[in-house]
Amino acid sequence: EKRKRVAGELRSITSEEVAKHATPGDCWLIVRGHVYDVSQFASIHPGGDIIHLGAGIDATILFESYHLDGVDERRLEKYRIGKLANPTESFYTWDSDFYPTLRSRVSKYFKDNNLSHRGDMRMYLKTLLIM
Repeated sequence: EKRKRVAGELRSITSEEVAKHATPGDCWLIVRGHVYDVSQFASIHPGGDIIHLGAGIDATILFESYHLDGVDERRLEKYRIGKLANPTESFYTWDSDFYPTLRSRVSKYFKDNNLSHRGDMRMYLKTLLIM
């Protein structure tokens, strides 16, 4: 079983191990320091195959960019297989006020201007260029 707990904690997985799982059929990604195996979920992902852009890497920015209203924690838990063993430091932490404030402002902008944050080809191209 991929998902094992050690002394009540999720197992520790290195970014090098995650990088070995970078194909559509074997797709692990990192979001906010947690490792997810989304291999089975990718084919039914509501946003399509853009999820594969995060395969084998830290996909936190990609995840946060596309999930402006958040994702149900129970859904995430279903695919969580571990925590990142070697997290990198960032100026802002994901539990600070910065990202929720940014997300709510971006979400409000999209709603106020009747814009969709999904499916626009320009958004996919920008994402590819950023990554």
